[in-house]
Amino acid sequence: MGWLSLLLALLPLHADAHLGGVKTDDFWLGVLHPLTTLENALAMLALGLLAGQNGEKAGLRVAGVFALAMTAGAVLGMLGLAGAGATWASLLSLIVLGGLVALALPLRPSLLIGLAVLCGLAHGATNGVEIVPPVKPVLFISGLTIAGFMATFYAMFVMLHVKPWWLRIGVRVAGSWIAAIGLLVTALNSLGRPSGL
Repeated sequence: MGWLSLLLALLPLHADAHLGGVKTDDFWLGVLHPLTTLENALAMLALGLLAGQNGEKAGLRVAGVFALAMTAGAVLGMLGLAGAGATWASLLSLIVLGGLVALALPLRPSLLIGLAVLCGLAHGATNGVEIVPPVKPVLFISGLTIAGFMATFYAMFVMLHVKPWWLRIGVRVAGSWIAAIGLLVTALNSLGRPSGL
């Protein structure tokens, strides 16, 4: 009798893996797409680290501006107004952002904001071209915006709390790796080979 009770308890009669009637898939697609695409994830990481190297006030502004620019870029990409320049700009941003993180130079807030706008537009556009029916644009872009803000903010927050000198060197090394990855992928793209990003 005990085994039969255990077997019945473990045997589900009905299981739902999705919320009934609630459309959340497109939102999560928007959240996950930039976090699982290497060129986007590395750019958000590098931008957040760069912002953190320049202080909390600058970092908060950069995260917010980046997310808003990513939203605008996604709309442009979805409407087909981005062009191939967005792909090249997103790849080149890895080289620039990674290089700036490696250098760890103090930057003017206006330069940081300008970088955030350009990177946000480029990376938003490369994500926006992924919005095709039946994907709901509002849900996808909402997820994309939140992911862009949170990833950049989190990297900035971590950088602000890195105290030991050797960890700061590690962050600079990571920046150089991001720049190297950007350089390699850009070279592959210029040769016409798919980068796999």
